[in-house]
Amino acid sequence: MIRIPLATGGAEPTTAEMRRYYFYNFLVSLADTGNGNFTMVYFYFHGFSIMAILGAILTYGVTCLFILKPVGVLIERVGPENAFRLHIISEIAKYGALVSIFVFPAGGLMFFLLWQCANGFNVMLSRIPLTAYFSAYGDNRARGSQVGLTNNIQTITSVLVPVIAGALIQQTGIILITTIAFFVNVAATFILRFDGHVRIQNPVRFRRLLANVPSGFTGAFFVKTLPYPFAADLLSIYIAIALHSFAILGIFIGIRTAVTILLNYAAGRMTDAHTIRPFFFWSVLVSSIFWLVLPFVHDAWAIVTLQFTFGLAGLVTSIPFESAYHNVAKESAFPIEFAVWREVSIQMGLVLGTAAIMLVLASGLVPDWRALLPLGSVSALALLFALPYIRGAPEPGADIIKA
Repeated sequence: MIRIPLATGGAEPTTAEMRRYYFYNFLVSLADTGNGNFTMVYFYFHGFSIMAILGAILTYGVTCLFILKPVGVLIERVGPENAFRLHIISEIAKYGALVSIFVFPAGGLMFFLLWQCANGFNVMLSRIPLTAYFSAYGDNRARGSQVGLTNNIQTITSVLVPVIAGALIQQTGIILITTIAFFVNVAATFILRFDGHVRIQNPVRFRRLLANVPSGFTGAFFVKTLPYPFAADLLSIYIAIALHSFAILGIFIGIRTAVTILLNYAAGRMTDAHTIRPFFFWSVLVSSIFWLVLPFVHDAWAIVTLQFTFGLAGLVTSIPFESAYHNVAKESAFPIEFAVWREVSIQMGLVLGTAAIMLVLASGLVPDWRALLPLGSVSALALLFALPYIRGAPEPGADIIKA
């Protein structure tokens, strides 16, 4: 067993590889901001119930958990780049299932769940290699700025695309925007080039990963995703109900993401300068307040105001958190293994949290799903698990990890 100190060493990043990473994120963001922000909202208004939406989320999470070990074995056999390319197959299956919802309306619910099943394969085949890619090629000394730049690349595409996508969906439905997203995602797959920096060195054994990955990150990823339905899809549905328009929802998303550019830059610089820790702590607490007051706010523009004043505080927390994780993953020399365990923690939280929410709603203990929105505060507070790692190094007593 090797014990590796958490310093800022490791292989130097390859500039060309990071440029490819940024370009990949640009193209994928073009597709996802026009598609991902609206899909579950669209299906809710298309006639699927909240329980069906939750069932689809649960299907996605269970699929991810079941295929994590096979994906790890696949990466061992064919390498991360070839595994990453294979997600094109699941991208095709995902697109086919979604289109089938409209072509065969009698089996709409079945294809709705199959769409999320294919999405699980798609995300695991792509996100595990991609997470390890950024861990390996990023520079620990400038990790905050690199995370901030990645966020800003995604944000720039998120300013106008949701506005256009919202108007397009309002006029033509979701098939056209989904088709565009499909072709963009497939084309983007061929941009990245992996080499020896991104490799899996050990057979995937979950018990070993549990022992090797710092418990702060395991706890943060697990607890953060327990209330995932409310922190993501159900929040978008709640806002859409208040706004009564896909087009206005798109404008809202565009304006909100425009403001994040400055915050991403500032948070990235402060992370690298090791001055972010107190801002991180208070931003976690402030962003959690947004969820506690949300059920009592019904006016559309009051919700928008809340998002700007409280919700955006969460942006200050994401950059130092992601920076700390990738620094630790790089120093471990096992970025793929860390990425696999990250997904285990995330999907376990998602499955258990979604199943619990469905049981509460099915039992009738809560008359309206919107009353459970305060659970979203758990997602913000979970980041405090990683607080010891926020300045680039753990606090005394946690300065080594096992690998």
